[in-house]
Amino acid sequence: MWGILKTRIAAKNVTFKLRDVQQLAEQHFAAVTMEERAAVGRHVKAVEVKCMSREHEMDSVMEIIIINANDDNDDTSEFTVS
Repeated sequence: MWGILKTRIAAKNVTFKLRDVQQLAEQHFAAVTMEERAAVGRHVKAVEVKCMSREHEMDSVMEIIIINANDDNDDTSEFTVS
């Protein structure tokens, strides 16, 4: 949503004064339609579904890079990469 609004505000911003940008932002935020909100919501949902479907891939990657902060070993010169 911010990308859409930022583009609209930038297209109308001719003075580059903070007061004017704030007024443009308020106008454009108020003018967002329910259809636009619904489209953004559908897009967010699709991105969430895609991320959730790849969660198992992320879990396997994260297991490789987890660092134990409570490790008592002071020798930081030795690292094991699997």
